[in-house]
Amino acid sequence: MRSLSRIASLAVLLSTLWIVHAGSQAAFEKPERPLRGPVDPDAIRQRGSIRYSISADTIRRFQAPLEPADFDYELLDRFASEFGVELVAITVPTDEDALSVVRSGRADLAIVPTSANGHGQEIPARACPGPEVIGAEGRLDAYVSGDSPALASFLDGSARRVSDFTLDETIFRSYCKSPSRIRMAAGLPFGRRLARYADLIARSAEGSGLDWRFVAALISEESGFEESAVSSAGAQGLMQVMPPIPGEMGITTTEGAESNLRAGIRYLSRLTDQFSEVHPDDRLAMVLASYLVGPGHVIDARNLAAGLGLSSRSWRRGLEETLPLLEDPRFYERTRLGFAQGRRAVAYVNRILERYEIYRRYLTADLGAGSVRGDI
Repeated sequence: MRSLSRIASLAVLLSTLWIVHAGSQAAFEKPERPLRGPVDPDAIRQRGSIRYSISADTIRRFQAPLEPADFDYELLDRFASEFGVELVAITVPTDEDALSVVRSGRADLAIVPTSANGHGQEIPARACPGPEVIGAEGRLDAYVSGDSPALASFLDGSARRVSDFTLDETIFRSYCKSPSRIRMAAGLPFGRRLARYADLIARSAEGSGLDWRFVAALISEESGFEESAVSSAGAQGLMQVMPPIPGEMGITTTEGAESNLRAGIRYLSRLTDQFSEVHPDDRLAMVLASYLVGPGHVIDARNLAAGLGLSSRSWRRGLEETLPLLEDPRFYERTRLGFAQGRRAVAYVNRILERYEIYRRYLTADLGAGSVRGDI
C-alpha cells in the first residue's frame, strides 16, 4: 500500500456534519510559540483524544459525490473508540496549515491530499500492515510529526489492531485486502454486497415494521454482508445472531441467509416493542444499543439519565451521555446489571444511524437490489 493511509482517507470528512459526529470541532489559531514535542500513545490516552487537522480547502475539494472512503473515516472512528478516546477535528484554512498545526504540536496528525506529500518533517501512518497487503486507491494521507515515531508506529497496522480487538476479521478484510477483491466504489458503501441481499432483506423485513434499509445498515456493521461470518462468541451470519436468540424467536436454525435474517429481524422487532413510547428516531438508537449490549443495560442507562436530570426518552440528550457511565464504577455499581461497554455502544449506534441515513438517501423504501449501486 502506498503511504496513503486507509486509516485517514477520510473522504467522509467531506461535510461539516461528519466532522461534528466525529468529535468536537476545535478552533484554529496560529500558536504564538511552538508547542511541539514527541507525541506517543500514552500521551493520547491520558489526554483522552486524538486531534487531527484538515483544511477547509480539502473539505471543499473532496465534497461529493459519496465515496466508500467513508469506511476509512469509520476505521479511524473505531480505532479511537476502541482506544478509549474521542476524535477532535481542527479545521484550518489550507493544507499547509494542516501540516503546520502538526509540526507545532496542536494536532497529532494531519489529513491532507496525497499530492501534499508533507515536507520531509512528517511521517506517514499506514492502516494496513505489511507490504504484501494492497489497499484500494485513495485520495488522502495521514501524517504525524517526524519527532513522534512511536505514534506513527502505533497507528501503523491499526486496521489489524481494531480487527483483533473486536475479534472481527471482517474489519481487516474490508480495509486491507487487495483491490481485486475489495475495490473502491463510485456508489454506495458495500454497494455490490448489499445488492446481492437487498431483495431478500426487503422481503424478510416486510410486516416487521422495520425499514429494510435500517436492517441493511445494521448488517453492514455486524458482518459486512458476509453470510458465513462467525464471531468468537458464536454470533452467526449476516446479522451476527447470538446462539440463544433463534430459540427465543421460535426459529430452529440460523443457517442460511433467510433464516438468519428472520431471527435477527424478529429480535429487532421485539426490541422495538420495548421502546414503543419514545420518539421513532430515539427508539431506533435504543434498539441498536440493545442489539449490542442487551436491553437490560439500556434500561439501566435510561434510569441513570432520569436520575441525572437528563431525558430517559432521548438518545442525544440522554442515553448518549449515560451509556458511557456504565463503564464507571461510581455509576454502574448503582445499576441492576452493572458494567457494560457503553462507549462502544454509543459509537456503534451512531455509525449505524449514519449509514442508515446514507441508505435512505440513495435507496428507495420499496425497492431492493434494483435500486442499489456500487462496487464494493
